[in-house]
Amino acid sequence: MAFGKILKKIRQDSNLTQEELAKKINSSRSNIANYENEKNMPSIEILEKLSKTFNVSIDYLLGKTEIRNVEELRKIQFANSGGLDVSEL
Repeated sequence: MAFGKILKKIRQDSNLTQEELAKKINSSRSNIANYENEKNMPSIEILEKLSKTFNVSIDYLLGKTEIRNVEELRKIQFANSGGLDVSEL
């Protein structure tokens, strides 16, 4: 799924308007609309703010993983690095 669709979905799932999200990340409603409509991509700083706001990884925002929760992603990455058996999660 494309970044804009992901952003729109998690924003709506969080019951936030574009204006409310913009205020949370110190941006503008038009920037949020442009991200959601795939007209612009955010800077890494904005991606970090979105990641923290929604408690998701940047990889999730960019559509590189379907694992939404940051902590779960870290556990899986640790397990895959040989840290522990994935079945222990």
